[in-house]
Amino acid sequence: MASYNSALRKTIKWYRKVAIEVLFGTTMVNAYYLYKKINNSKMVITEFREQVIEKMMFTDENQEEDKTSIENNLPKKKKKTEHKLERKEGLAHKIRKYCVRSYKKK
Repeated sequence: MASYNSALRKTIKWYRKVAIEVLFGTTMVNAYYLYKKINNSKMVITEFREQVIEKMMFTDENQEEDKTSIENNLPKKKKKTEHKLERKEGLAHKIRKYCVRSYKKK
């Protein structure tokens, strides 16, 4: 799967892919190094990457409940003002529709 999205394939903006690949690759290797140092484990980096991806993809139900409670506490959006078009009397080329609330008659 990684071969389809290889950073080595040149596209119009290939340098962006290379930069992102270098940044994310470096951060993943650094995280793997810290994990091995702290936990004294002999996990392979591919297993470590899979675990990181699984943790990022799958959340527990508690986190989902927290998200819904946050969404419920957000302030409601204000209603937009209603705009109504009225037709003016007069010649066809001089008639213009205008918004009643935006341009009040003087």
